[in-house]
Amino acid sequence: MSNLIKNNMALEKTQQRKLTIDEEAELIDKQWDFSRFATIFLTKRIHDDKIWERLGYSGFREWVESKLYGKSQAYKDIKIASKIMAVLPQGEDRSVHLVDTFAELGKKKMEILVDLSDPDFKELFSENGQITVNGNNFDLQDIRDMSIRAAAAELKKVKSKYSGETAVLNEKLKKALSERKTLEAELTERDEKVARARELERMYGKGASKIEDKYKLIADAKMHISMAQQAAVKSALVNTDPVGVQREMAGLIRTMDEYRQRLVLMFGFVVEAVE
Repeated sequence: MSNLIKNNMALEKTQQRKLTIDEEAELIDKQWDFSRFATIFLTKRIHDDKIWERLGYSGFREWVESKLYGKSQAYKDIKIASKIMAVLPQGEDRSVHLVDTFAELGKKKMEILVDLSDPDFKELFSENGQITVNGNNFDLQDIRDMSIRAAAAELKKVKSKYSGETAVLNEKLKKALSERKTLEAELTERDEKVARARELERMYGKGASKIEDKYKLIADAKMHISMAQQAAVKSALVNTDPVGVQREMAGLIRTMDEYRQRLVLMFGFVVEAVE
């Protein structure tokens, strides 16, 4: 026997005696929760299958307004229905399961729980399922026994956990994207270099692809010579400076002259060739 039938029987029995104002209010509220959950799947179907169109409405929103039904509430109901449909076992009588498991939690708690991640939501409503919040385990009965405020407070802790995990994942994603961008740039540079090498070999024969590297090395050498010259000039050495400093400058000049002589010995032929 479903809880809805039991609840209706309880209502009939209580009607046989006079209820207190608080008892009547609580019973009516519970009845409203049960009846409301009977409509959320219909709302989802009207939205998903565009039944509103067959009823002559221009859109889902117009159908919602015709029922004096807030749009935001309608979408909350659709969200709840979608979560529930993902949890219920295939082939099970949804209406009975709806009443026995979900409706008794009440509208407010279901609106709170629907913000759980799909895995946590499924775990909570599975057999003997539990979710862990700050080291504490909660099952469905714990949620039933909680006040709405307490349930909302616990969900806030879960959301904080989600936010922390999301921040970590976002940082990892950002790093991965940056590494991917760097790798793509390196691959593009390599491909361009290979393409240039092939073009040089096509134009000048095998081995010509190394010419570009020679250009680069000569350019690097020029840059370093220029930097050395600029540094020496910036020293603003004069003949009144200490002998030690002048000796260092003399050593630099000799070193540069030695480099020049070596270059002439190795590559002097190019000077005659290009002149």
